[in-house]
Amino acid sequence: MSIFKRKYGIIKTALAAFGKALGNRSAQNTKEFWSARSDALRNDRSWARVIAEYLADRCSAEDREFIAWVFFRTRGAAACCGRFYIGERTYYTRRETVLSDILYMATGYGLVDLGANTSATEAAARIAAVPDAKWSEVERAIKSKTKRNTPSDRAAVKGMLFVMLGGCTWREMPEEHGDWNAVYKRYARWRKNGLWSEILRILELEPAPLGI
Repeated sequence: MSIFKRKYGIIKTALAAFGKALGNRSAQNTKEFWSARSDALRNDRSWARVIAEYLADRCSAEDREFIAWVFFRTRGAAACCGRFYIGERTYYTRRETVLSDILYMATGYGLVDLGANTSATEAAARIAAVPDAKWSEVERAIKSKTKRNTPSDRAAVKGMLFVMLGGCTWREMPEEHGDWNAVYKRYARWRKNGLWSEILRILELEPAPLGI
């Protein structure tokens, strides 16, 4: 398990505690409400300050309502998907984004220490060790399934492998592999049509879910 996934448990606990402290008054999700709370906690380097500042400065009204449903009211995936008209995969990706953003804010406040992500270093080394012959085979498999072959294909596959082997989130994927959201969408298509399994077979890697 990556260091990021271990830290997410701490953040979920902090969010749940904050929601309970509010008395689940999550309907008060306006920017003004959260800005006032952030200002009141200006000199307080606590989880409450981080969460209030995040909700005030970095979230839209819909984002705040989503967070209220998921973390303050602890509604399940099915209820949230129905409320926000989103698919289950979008639900989990969106939840992961919230946790990642708060994680990095909390790191800046000294509330958590990410330390060194050795898994990411090892993943980069394994990807770099893949021979050109294997990449040529992967590119042929992509072309046979998608009827296209672009220079970004190899970079996208490397990004997918980085997430799988490094145990990181999509947003943490290095920019050299492309836009994380575009790579994620391509991965979702390839996993659905069986191409991702074929790529892993060629590279002699075990299939594993990516992201959280």
